[in-house]
Amino acid sequence: MMTATSDNFFNAYAIFLGASLAQMGFVTGLPQLFGAIAQLLSVWLASHFSRRTFIVFCAVFQGCIVLAMGALAAFGSEHAVWIFIALAVGYHGFINLIQPHWRAWMGSIVPERRRGAFLPPALGSLWAHL
Repeated sequence: MMTATSDNFFNAYAIFLGASLAQMGFVTGLPQLFGAIAQLLSVWLASHFSRRTFIVFCAVFQGCIVLAMGALAAFGSEHAVWIFIALAVGYHGFINLIQPHWRAWMGSIVPERRRGAFLPPALGSLWAHL
C-alpha cells in the first residue's frame, strides 16, 4: 500500500514541482542508490539497538519525511525539486534500513506453517506450482 501511494508517484510529483529532465534523472536514480547503501548499513546500525527500537525509530523518521513531502506541495519553495530529491533519498534510505530487520522480525513471530498465508489465493496457487 505504501509503495502504491507514494513510490509510484514520485516522478509525477517531481513533474508537478517543475522538475527538469536532469532533475527527473536524480529523482529516479539517487533514492535507489542511497536505499541500496542504507540496506548494506542496516545490519551494522541495528547491531547497536534492539530490532524493535530500530524499526520504530526508522519508521517514525520515514513518516516525518512523508509529511515533509506533503508540506512541500502546500508551502512551495524556490528549490522545491531539490528538497524533494533529498526527501526521496531519505524516504528510500529509511525503507531500506527497515526491510531486513522487519523481515527477520516477522519471520521470528509468524509460525513456519503460516508464513505464506498472507499471499492472495492466485499467487498462493501460482507459488505452489513453482
